[in-house]
Amino acid sequence: EDPTKYHVPWLMSEFGSTTDLANIAGDLAKADANRLGWTEWAYTGNDKTSSSANGQSLVLDPSQPPTGANVETGNLKVLAEPYPQAVAGTPTSWSFKAGVFRLSYSTARADGHGAFPAGSTTSVAVPAIQYPTGYAVTVTGGRVTSAAGASTLQVTSEAGSAIVTVMVTAAAS
Repeated sequence: EDPTKYHVPWLMSEFGSTTDLANIAGDLAKADANRLGWTEWAYTGNDKTSSSANGQSLVLDPSQPPTGANVETGNLKVLAEPYPQAVAGTPTSWSFKAGVFRLSYSTARADGHGAFPAGSTTSVAVPAIQYPTGYAVTVTGGRVTSAAGASTLQVTSEAGSAIVTVMVTAAAS
């Protein structure tokens, strides 16, 4: 059914039942290009209902800590991409490719009734697994207000900005 009928956001669910990292990355790129939220299948392994109990999970044994050999690190690195958690405006695009995250958004409200005021904050998750030595940020139309290297990047819009763009890259070594 068409989710726009009920004015709810679309959600891509239960993909990624594989260790084929290119397949997972392709699904994520499509979700990003269409500004879709998503959920991945599955967090835990040892699932009797699955055709491949351990081949489709992030954590192999949920009774053990999610570290080391108990984690499908390849899948985690592909899935743990930066993403906008809350946007003070209307997202027009976001992507994550070759270690570069890009976000562009209008400060206009999605419902068409005005705009977010200057100083409104957008939050972007920045997983450490993507930037183990830190990250650098370039912003136009706003400024970074979070601490350097924060796991949640905070970008605050500037007065007079109708469009804000954010680019996150690996920190220079």
